[in-house]
Order: sequence, then C-alpha cells, then structure tokens
Amino acid sequence: ILIKDIVFDGLVMGDYETGSTGIIAGIIQKNAIVELQNVTFKNCTVYGLNKAGLIAGQINGELILNNVKIENSVVNASEGESGRVFGTVMPSGTIEKNQGCSIDDNTVLNIVKYSI
Repeated sequence: ILIKDIVFDGLVMGDYETGSTGIIAGIIQKNAIVELQNVTFKNCTVYGLNKAGLIAGQINGELILNNVKIENSVVNASEGESGRVFGTVMPSGTIEKNQGCSIDDNTVLNIVKYSI
C-alpha cells in the first residue's frame, strides 16, 4: 500500500477499550508493506487501550517512511506498548525511515487512567 502527498489534519480516532489503534492501520499484517511518502499528520489525536500509535498500533509487516512529518499531535493509551508514532513492532515487523522524517516537540504520548 502506498500513501502519498496527503495531510491528515485534526483527525480523532480510537476507543479506550480497543487495542492496536492508529490512523493508517491498527495492525500492519505480516508480509504487508505500507509506505508513506510526503505525508503530514498534524493536530491529530489517537487513543486506545494499548498498542496505540499515530501511524499504526502494531507492526507485523513493513512500514516505510519517506518525508513523513508529525506535528502537534497526541496519543493517549490506557496501557503500555504505545508510542507517538507506532505502538509496538513485533519480531516479524520492520520500519525503514528515510530522509525528511520529523516529529515535533509538541507531539506527546500520554498513558492515561481509564475505567468504565
């Protein structure tokens, strides 16, 4: 899958009762290749139980980042294995980061207490 030349601005996605949450994919499956070229995420919020990340929650396949920018965004998770860009990379997963990738200081990960 190739995603290119797009700005994701102001998206809010997720559920505190669901793990593996991200804007592009909850899970990048084994043997899948997801490439982002000239993609910007700004003012976005992702929230989930665990394995939450702005781009993907869980990476079992391959994620390729080319000129990806992350600005002023938030990831809220109620358990661990979460991060600003992705939640977790499984043993079969890989990430390739090329030129032009950046994440600003205003993008944060919050581990929040959630109960029903």
